[in-house]
Amino acid sequence: MWQPGVGNPESGSRFPTEVPGMRASGYGTPEAGREKYQRVDKERITEREKEIATMKKMIKRTISILLAVMIMVTAIPVMAAETYYDIHTSETNLLIPGSYEDYNIGSVGKAKATVKSSNTKIATVKVKKGVIWVHAKKPGKVTIITKIGKKTYKTKLTILKYENPISSVKIGKTTIKGNRFNKATTIYLSYSKYQNKKQKIKLNLKKGWKLRALSYSQRNWDMDKALKNGGSVKISGGKGFYLWICAENTKLKRTQYINIVFK
Repeated sequence: MWQPGVGNPESGSRFPTEVPGMRASGYGTPEAGREKYQRVDKERITEREKEIATMKKMIKRTISILLAVMIMVTAIPVMAAETYYDIHTSETNLLIPGSYEDYNIGSVGKAKATVKSSNTKIATVKVKKGVIWVHAKKPGKVTIITKIGKKTYKTKLTILKYENPISSVKIGKTTIKGNRFNKATTIYLSYSKYQNKKQKIKLNLKKGWKLRALSYSQRNWDMDKALKNGGSVKISGGKGFYLWICAENTKLKRTQYINIVFK
């Protein structure tokens, strides 16, 4: 037999029959409880749906940006590598002794170039491995004409009479007399004689000449290293090791370069 507080035997519910005033609170019946939880669940589902929708928008926006960037990158044309060249427009006070020296007036890189001298009696010109070399024959003025495609470059040269600035050069215990430089700015010494030996280098210049620079380099180096006059250096790295001397005539303000190559 049914008793109050146990449930309603007719409905099979575990809840008691409705008590006046309980429906107003919304918690007095099973239907009210279910409505409450259904409403909460709906609110949670709605919030989750909003989060998912926001995430989808962000993903779509990111994909759109990435696609736009990819289109821009693929739309950029691939530019062919330009050939770099550098040609001197003029050279003055160029000191080259007779037929002993070639002088670099610029680079054409891998470009196809033709070169011509305005006076082959004064100087000739050629391109070797992308470098323009001038071969001076006697003092005078000459113009070197370089053509690359439709462009023309003119290099004006003033070739002066060579003057030997060297009085003597001492390498270790060996003294090289200055007259060896009378007809050439480059002289050659035996590499095997000095190989892997540390040598003191001492220069004596003629009156009126001042030493501007002294340096050395191995054949595979891209740059020279400075050396003080009277300083020591180890002659190594194989044949082709050289000393480079830059001297200035203080009266005429002319510069002369001297090379000593070990081969």
